[in-house]
Amino acid sequence: MNRHTHQTLKARTQSFNIFAFLTNHDAWTIEAWVRPNSLVGAQAMYTENVAIANGAAGMVLGLGLMDRQVVVGGWSDSSATQWTWSEAPLPAGVVAGTWFHLAATRSGTTVTIFVNGSALPSGSLTGAGWASLASAVPSTFYVGRAANPGEASYFQGQIDEVRLWTVARSASQVSISRRQRLW
Repeated sequence: MNRHTHQTLKARTQSFNIFAFLTNHDAWTIEAWVRPNSLVGAQAMYTENVAIANGAAGMVLGLGLMDRQVVVGGWSDSSATQWTWSEAPLPAGVVAGTWFHLAATRSGTTVTIFVNGSALPSGSLTGAGWASLASAVPSTFYVGRAANPGEASYFQGQIDEVRLWTVARSASQVSISRRQRLW
């Protein structure tokens, strides 16, 4: 049985969503091969939409690019003061129109961002937006767009081999397995 599923996304016209996966986990890894047409502006690669258990407004967990930065974080839609994120600049050798491997891991409050298997200077995620994810009720996740339909941050380019893990993969695991098929 082939468990591989392939989805081709056309910039600005397609995305897909299924049940949320990483919310409520203290450790996770998101990884994919990406080929952005541009490195300017906000471009969501992976986002989750959730509802907070106490009935408050939804939140977003996400990974994407913004103006030559890799951004990963947790946001609360109810207040701009509840945004918590970590960002790292893309290496100089990464240019628009070329494929590169993008990954982010979370272990507790520590977030590590990887490009082509190398860890970038990143940091920790704390604060109301991030802490609220532990009590959130999963809804859906999206590849290639922001979870909030009003956000204009569709991924401009191609995304391939998206992998989601409920563990924080080590630097060597991310680096070695990025070129390996899993099926």
